[in-house]
Amino acid sequence: MNTFCFYKSIYLIIFLKMHKSYLEFDFRVEDLLFKGLTVDSGLGMVGLCIGVALFTFMYETMKTLRQRLVSSLGKVHHDIRFASESHSERSMLVEMKESHHKWNRIRIHTIHAFLYMIQVTMGYFLMLIIMSYNAWLAITVFTAAGFSYYFYSTFVLNRPTVVPIEILSPEAYDQ
Repeated sequence: MNTFCFYKSIYLIIFLKMHKSYLEFDFRVEDLLFKGLTVDSGLGMVGLCIGVALFTFMYETMKTLRQRLVSSLGKVHHDIRFASESHSERSMLVEMKESHHKWNRIRIHTIHAFLYMIQVTMGYFLMLIIMSYNAWLAITVFTAAGFSYYFYSTFVLNRPTVVPIEILSPEAYDQ
């Protein structure tokens, strides 16, 4: 029993020395995401930060594409009502149209699932970049995510900016 506690404490000491849990402002990153992706200079860190910012922008692009796809699915009406139960020309056209909508929904759902898989993979890569505990990379991911969200919500999705009424000046109430 005593030797078990000894080995357990040795393991904890080694684990704590190997794994840091604080951000460092350092220009050296070893094996980021893949073995061999190592940076040890300021210029290399700038290049890595630019690459991480572009990757973060691509991640937000993937999220926006999925959101646009879901909103386009909501606009398609799938309520096709049959005018009669007989096999007239009109009911056959409705059945053909319903079949076309079904395959269109399956195609769009397949694309949506594929985009979701890519988004989850990219999200885990971003998490691993943050888990490198490099402050420069963390700041890059947070800043690029914020700018990307602002860009897509303002210029692509055309969402109106919502301002709480409490922060408006009294002159704004009169207008």
